[in-house]
Amino acid sequence: MDVRGAVIGLALLAAACEGKRADVASMPDASTKAAAPAVAVAPAAPADAPPPEGAEPVDTALAAAKAFNEAVAPALTTVGEQEAKIRAAAARALAAARGAESAGEGQRTGLTARVSAARREADAARKSLLDGQAKWKAEGETQAAAVQAAIEACNADEVLAAYAGCVALAAEETLMTSNIEALTARYQAADAAYAAERAKLEEAAASLALAALR
Repeated sequence: MDVRGAVIGLALLAAACEGKRADVASMPDASTKAAAPAVAVAPAAPADAPPPEGAEPVDTALAAAKAFNEAVAPALTTVGEQEAKIRAAAARALAAARGAESAGEGQRTGLTARVSAARREADAARKSLLDGQAKWKAEGETQAAAVQAAIEACNADEVLAAYAGCVALAAEETLMTSNIEALTARYQAADAAYAAERAKLEEAAASLALAALR
């Protein structure tokens, strides 16, 4: 056999084997998992848009209306406390007057002082009620006018009407109207209670005065 031909044949055979190994190495491994698909990333949320023109007076009216509404419950409690003082004073005055007829002159002096103190306490509570009623009436009128003006501004501007402050203001106005009515009714009830209790105080004073004449 030709040695040279044999060598060439062996070289070609070796090259063919290397080519097959390279093809096998380049093939994907079946055991390798497929790559996970790319996850879509949501675009960043846009920054909050600035308030529309005209929003500042709306925000001011809204904040004032909220403060007004939040203060109503404590105010109603205060009215009840002052009314209770009036009732208690009248009860003390009547209790003092009941013992006037059988009391001596010195005792009647003490009883008269107790009735006078009860009347002063009732009058002080009454004054507190009147001052509170005047304060809330003035504040209610001021806030109602401010809210109404802001709502009219909201309704006159399509862009402003969609503003969150305008939407909240409408609900706050409804609550404020209800609260003003509740305050008015409560002060009227307290005024009627004072009139009834004041009659008892006057009765107690008159009983002491008659006892002193006997």
